[in-house]
Amino acid sequence: MRSKCLLLVKIQIQNLGLKKKWGVKQIFLAAIYLMLLVMLASYSFGLAFGLGFLGMEELVPGCAVILPGIVTFFFSMLKTNGILFAYKDYEMLMSLPVPTRTVIASRFLLMYLFHLGMTAFVLVPMGIGYFLWAESSVMAVLIWITGIFLIPLIPTTAATLVGAGIIFISARFRRANAVSTVLTVLLTMAVLIASFGSTAVIPEEGFTPEQIGMIGKALRDSIYQMYPPANWFFRGVTGAGLMDFFLFAALSVGVYLIFVVLVSKNYKKINTALMTHRTKGNYQVEKITAKHPVTAICQKEIRRFFGSTIYCVNMGIGVLMSLMLAVASFFVSDADLKRMLGVQIPEQMLKGILPLILGALIMMTCTTSVSLSLEGKNLWILKSLPITKEEIYKGKMLFNLLLQIPTALISSALLAVRFRVTGMTLITLFVYPVAAAFAGTVWGLFINLKLPVYNWTNETTVVKQSAASFFALIFGIIVSILFMGLIFFVGDVSVGVLGVAEAGVLFLIAAGLWSYCRRVEF
Repeated sequence: MRSKCLLLVKIQIQNLGLKKKWGVKQIFLAAIYLMLLVMLASYSFGLAFGLGFLGMEELVPGCAVILPGIVTFFFSMLKTNGILFAYKDYEMLMSLPVPTRTVIASRFLLMYLFHLGMTAFVLVPMGIGYFLWAESSVMAVLIWITGIFLIPLIPTTAATLVGAGIIFISARFRRANAVSTVLTVLLTMAVLIASFGSTAVIPEEGFTPEQIGMIGKALRDSIYQMYPPANWFFRGVTGAGLMDFFLFAALSVGVYLIFVVLVSKNYKKINTALMTHRTKGNYQVEKITAKHPVTAICQKEIRRFFGSTIYCVNMGIGVLMSLMLAVASFFVSDADLKRMLGVQIPEQMLKGILPLILGALIMMTCTTSVSLSLEGKNLWILKSLPITKEEIYKGKMLFNLLLQIPTALISSALLAVRFRVTGMTLITLFVYPVAAAFAGTVWGLFINLKLPVYNWTNETTVVKQSAASFFALIFGIIVSILFMGLIFFVGDVSVGVLGVAEAGVLFLIAAGLWSYCRRVEF
């Protein structure tokens, strides 16, 4: 069983295209990812070293377990439908002479390996920063290294169980994928609300050393009470309880084994429910209508979007966060908001930054960056249709704009009421997010034409792991940061006028990119 499981994992990794011949694009992307990992490692070391400098080194082992665990839980939950369930090569794998448990174990280990790399880039530098302040021993270092392999197991298993539970419930309904999408979106909103509600507000006068010590102790106690495995890992590293670490190791491996046994009992039933479609027994053809090609392509994208949980949740997170930000702003006072930002920003300048933040969130929803790639091996069907490539592009862009622009206008209206925005700043608050929607939509189409992925076996590869989705995500962030820097640099200019000018730049970018895309074949 072990050899078959490892063989399946090896095949799945090869299907990701890692063995392809590397060109300039692949080297450039690898450099970008490496830079991000280096930034993650630097942050982890800085966090551990800073806590040690403040005399709160006892918090570091807890942070080393909690921080990767939260990220692992969130992303594993989103990946469950697409990697563990309803993946493209399901029928081929199940036809092999391999037990169902082996197939489940191989799919789970694939997710585990992805998170193991991220955990290593957090724990190794964090461990270096920790042992510079704490007492170290060979046993403590060995326990820390062993923890790198154990820490992802519990959150990955827990998230997968939550995802499997959502899928198991939704599989009982006629529209299983739609129910799964709704439940996942609601759970994602709950996580975002909880994270927002847990944000600490720093007092205006700051903290005294005594208060810092009390806060460190309170945080340590809360972390270790909230998540006992973090306490077991801490006690093992500090030498206070070696048996606690063995308990942590046994629990990490045990929950994984229990998960495989539980899911294997209903694995085929769940996948069958998700990958089959029911039709009405009394269906009758009543009326057939013809629609404009752009409208037809847009409706096709709507069905594709809401019919895939992984696609809907990951690409819809931007518009969801923009609405939540606008609503949450009514529950935070101006003074608390400034203290949370950590810098003193003039009120007018703060109002000028609001459209940039909203625009960055809106541009995070960019279905055009993956919509062509999601056609996959069915791309030839799209090409054979009696419509032009421009109509196909317009249909895909129209759907993304239908997601972005109504959300942008509603969020802008709420923020305008909350912050009492008037004059040119009010115009910017409505115009800039719309301009960001157009620029982000055309940019997504441009980058998808440049970096397509058609030979995928599950949607997660395209939606979460493709270069096109990555560049679409950072585009809005980079643009907003540059424009924010411009506002701070020329602070004597009206932020409203400057915002309108920045919106004009985005419209020009959209027009230029569209002029190029309409001439390119996919």
